Formats: sequence, structure tokens, C-alpha cells
Amino acid sequence: MYTCFFIGHRDAPEYIQEQLDDVVEHLAKMCDVSAFIVGNYGNFDRMATTAVQKLKKRYPDLYAYRLIPYFPEECAFILPELFDDFYYPGGLEFIPRRFAIEKANLKTLENCHYLVSYVCREGGWSAKILRKAKSDQKKGYNIKVFNLPEL
Repeated sequence: MYTCFFIGHRDAPEYIQEQLDDVVEHLAKMCDVSAFIVGNYGNFDRMATTAVQKLKKRYPDLYAYRLIPYFPEECAFILPELFDDFYYPGGLEFIPRRFAIEKANLKTLENCHYLVSYVCREGGWSAKILRKAKSDQKKGYNIKVFNLPEL
């Protein structure tokens, strides 16, 4: 079972939805990805959620997880329809809240096989996560990166 994680700009444009849908379907059908972890902040995460939910309607055996960056007892989260469970990477209990999302993204990246991203400018956490994933891929770690603006 392979796992895919998503990272991207919160202001990602709507026109990438079709491309995102195609990449997600490719990963499920051709790369044996059966688990998808999606964040909850910004437009890219919303579009990734849409892509995974569309796919899950056709392939109900896939797993969809909502990434939560804060200790579960601290915040109440609502699980969106078609998500199987929450994904909390753990070890973030003592991280200041302002760093929780970045740390959750980094820890999730360590535990996934594929990263689908929409990063088209430098700066910000999304670009930092993408750089780390590309560096890990070059080093031969078990990660494959699909950055939509580069496809």
C-alpha cells in the first residue's frame, strides 16, 4: 500500500482541478496508491479533497485521511464525507501552534511515498515542503514528486 500526500498554495487557481483529478487517478490506478492524506487549509487542499472524494466514489476501497496538525484533544474537527479517518502524525503535542501545520506537513512527508503539489513561487511553507521532497527524491528516498506547474 502506497500513500500520497498533498501540499500547495492556499490561493491555487481553480483551473488546475482537472489536472489534479487526472494525477490522483493515475496514482491510484497505475502506482498502487491506496491511501491519500489531505490537509484542510486553503484552495489547494479543498481541490485535493474534491479529487480524492471523486475517486473514492468510484473506488471505495481507497483510504482518505484528513490531516490534522493540532493535538486531537485540543481541537474539535469534523470529518468530511467520504473520509475514512483523521491522520495525526504525532509528536506535535509540545510544538507551538504557529508551527504546528509546518511540522505536521514535514512529519507526514516522511511517511508518504508520493507528493502531489501545486507550488509555483518561492517562499512559504508549501515551497519549503516541496524543496525537501525533491531533495529526498534526489537522494533516492522512497518519495516521488508531482508538482502540477512542472508537469
